[in-house]
Amino acid sequence: MFKILQPFIFTAILINLFFLCSAKADTLILKSGRSVQGEIIERTPDHIRIKINGLPIKYYIEEIESIDGIKLIDPGKAEEDELFYREKGSPKKWAEWYRPEIEKYISDTKEIFSQAAAVTEQALKDIDRSLKARKTNEIPGICRKAQNKINSKINKLEKIKPQQGFEVYQQKIISSCQYMNSSLSAWEKGQKDFAARKLSYLTLAMDAMKELRKMFNEYGASQEIIDSTTSFVDRTFLNKDN
Repeated sequence: MFKILQPFIFTAILINLFFLCSAKADTLILKSGRSVQGEIIERTPDHIRIKINGLPIKYYIEEIESIDGIKLIDPGKAEEDELFYREKGSPKKWAEWYRPEIEKYISDTKEIFSQAAAVTEQALKDIDRSLKARKTNEIPGICRKAQNKINSKINKLEKIKPQQGFEVYQQKIISSCQYMNSSLSAWEKGQKDFAARKLSYLTLAMDAMKELRKMFNEYGASQEIIDSTTSFVDRTFLNKDN
């Protein structure tokens, strides 16, 4: 299921980033080691087109190491997720493992994370309205207010002791929240690497859900429960209800 949905998620992310990117210079570091600077004018799941001295140049995703210092994650790696479904635990194992304290831990961490994401998404909408109204002087205040709220969510997450085996999952969602903050810092300072930072916090969110899928599969969760980790990302960032 995730292998089917993931390209659509990645496409939606790239489209979202495209409309939020600034006209300032973007820097691509290619896997060859070469650095390219210009204005990104097109993003798709398999290539990025950047304008250099007025000339549009296309680079394929597999050629790119990073954008503005943020490493680009190859969406093709989603195929690796299928490995998680080859050996599935038994329903009995799931019943023994999915204790009330684990259910509460997952619910609490996802809820705090969702709140941080909602703050970020609302801040981006407020920034967009300020830009359309030509009230750019409001943007720093919008960013700082949102960052204070996100920091409080990060503090809450850091105070929660992770259940055994959930350490990587919890660190991923904390890191995603930290990138939410840094993306707003980029806006406040001129947007230079906002797009790359937004891509990073979305990618980290999907990585966190991948950790949950691995554990859910290992301990024998139903396919519906496993697939709910993907729909969580959809609901949180892409405004999808399913």
